[in-house]
Amino acid sequence: MNDLKSAVGRVSKSIAALELKRQRISNAIKSAGNNKFHIGGKTQENIVNDVRPEPVNGKFAGVDGGLLMKGFHGIDLVVTRASGVIFEYEDNLLKNSSHINTPPLVFEVESGAPSDLALIASLRRTEAELSISHRILEESPGFLFIDGSICPHPSLRPAKTCYWKDYRKIIRMYDELIRKGKGQGTMIVGIVEDSRSTYFSNLLQTVILPGLSPETRQQFSKHLTFRDTALLYDALAPRQKTFTFKMDAVPDVRYGKETYAFYLKTAKYDRPVRVEFVSGNPQDDGVRIARSVVGLSAFSDYGIPSVIIEADARAKLTGYYMEYIERLLGKTTPLMMKLRREGRPI
Repeated sequence: MNDLKSAVGRVSKSIAALELKRQRISNAIKSAGNNKFHIGGKTQENIVNDVRPEPVNGKFAGVDGGLLMKGFHGIDLVVTRASGVIFEYEDNLLKNSSHINTPPLVFEVESGAPSDLALIASLRRTEAELSISHRILEESPGFLFIDGSICPHPSLRPAKTCYWKDYRKIIRMYDELIRKGKGQGTMIVGIVEDSRSTYFSNLLQTVILPGLSPETRQQFSKHLTFRDTALLYDALAPRQKTFTFKMDAVPDVRYGKETYAFYLKTAKYDRPVRVEFVSGNPQDDGVRIARSVVGLSAFSDYGIPSVIIEADARAKLTGYYMEYIERLLGKTTPLMMKLRREGRPI
């Protein structure tokens, strides 16, 4: 136990030192928040911007997916489903709601590599979410909020050629979704709840700081490699957003060069969310999206739009589903034997 206490003590001191640096940078961002910043001539905002709340009116949609995976001795199982929810508001009051669910989809995976299982599971879940998104789009909401990124996550890009057909299908579904949304005037928005990105931190170091006055630069610590949401936790007050920035390295999809993002804090004691969207007019659309996200997130301290919370609840898959599937299969084959680590005597 003494060894454990010693190890934890060392980690605690390291975290405390990092926290002091994080707080210093957060305070410096707040101090420099009124400085103008622009990217590529399409946006020119302060580093930190207030978001003026407006009454919530109109039709808003949200999409999320659930996922279960379980490994067996000779095969693995994947279960997924997606849910789409539509809320109609009038002066902040919910007047009507509806939803669409896919049934739970079950897939067997024969690959022996854990990385292949994770990839296939993510591909199947993303396909289900995009399928529901296309169906929800037929209801012509003003906004369609997707739980997650507006573009394929890098982990979806397969290293092996055997999964490229599935990946290309998802790329086509993304492209078609954005095309349809633009055509009918629906703004499609990705809400990333737990972003691990350091993109804002990198911009801060390479682009923002060189343009600030020497006195302002001195307020910043040299250590800037924090995750964006941790760095901005104190730097943003509720109903504040960062400037809108262009997303780099968005592969394969046709709209990659028109993909933008910003960080937005919607609740006092919650972390900022990363908001992604596709636009030819990112500054005005960014303001409009931020106001909608703030308005739809005002009903909860959780800090994300209410339609996504509802979609998440409807898409969630519990362990009951996997237990039920196992009972239905009822096979006494080595393929379905439990992994040895699940049957240890102690």
